[in-house]
Amino acid sequence: MAHLVGVAELLDSREALLYAISEGVIAVDHDGRIVLANDAARSLLGLSAEDIGQLPEQANLPSEAHQLLSGDGPARDEL
Repeated sequence: MAHLVGVAELLDSREALLYAISEGVIAVDHDGRIVLANDAARSLLGLSAEDIGQLPEQANLPSEAHQLLSGDGPARDEL
């Protein structure tokens, strides 16, 4: 049981860190679906809770973000 508590604490810490970062952070899974977007990313890109679980092209993202998240084109670390 102590192991599960440790894992939960680690996940809570990771989540707090991601949401404290002032830069936008988006994560996609192996299928390319958005699985995480911190508050900064949501604000910068106009993402909503409904966009989580969607492919980048289904979310209302700029085309540069589609390319960056899909790996289909040259990538810049700022939009």
